[in-house]
Amino acid sequence: MESDPIRTRRWTRKEYERLGELGILPEDEPVELIAGQLIVAEPKGTPHTTMVRLTARALGTAFGPGWLTPDEAHRMLGRLVSRRRALR
Repeated sequence: MESDPIRTRRWTRKEYERLGELGILPEDEPVELIAGQLIVAEPKGTPHTTMVRLTARALGTAFGPGWLTPDEAHRMLGRLVSRRRALR
């Protein structure tokens, strides 16, 4: 039995924000918009936080202080993970 491939749709930032406005995604919902996909946010526990800080520190060392904040590093890691999953 052959099944149809799963089709996906990319979300825009405006659509994502509207989901919050309508209460579909409450503010405390751990969901992020990364590369157009709604991704359940990783818990901010020790391994995750450590990886984000180490990434920000390594990039800061390579490109100079203030180049990347931990929040920016978090978003960058999310995009890298999304791309890696897409290549599988």
